[in-house]
Amino acid sequence: RFYNIFSAGWRPGSQSKIYAAGYGIGNETRLNDELSINTELSSHFLYLGSWDYQNSLSRLSLAVNLSLSKRLAIFAGPSFSVYYSDQPTRVGSYAFDLSGKGLGNFTWGNRTKAWFGFNAGLHLF
Repeated sequence: RFYNIFSAGWRPGSQSKIYAAGYGIGNETRLNDELSINTELSSHFLYLGSWDYQNSLSRLSLAVNLSLSKRLAIFAGPSFSVYYSDQPTRVGSYAFDLSGKGLGNFTWGNRTKAWFGFNAGLHLF
């Protein structure tokens, strides 16, 4: 089953504000009545205090879902994130340098950073 992902969010804070808007696609593959695997690819535009720079965060994730009841499921799995920014300095009270804290952090040039991470949570439907 193919699906779309629309997202928006913010991180308030005195020295780390972020506003984000994104889009993604996903696919759910059912293995049986209780178990499924979801693959998702998403990308988010990040506003870090100026429209003059491009800041984006893209993520590929794979999750195993276990249905606990008709309206509750848990999921967990690995993810791979890529962060791109051409913003040279912090702007006001906005966040800057969003390097991941995951496994295998690495960089491509001086504008792109990537890392492996983990994704887990609850689905409430």
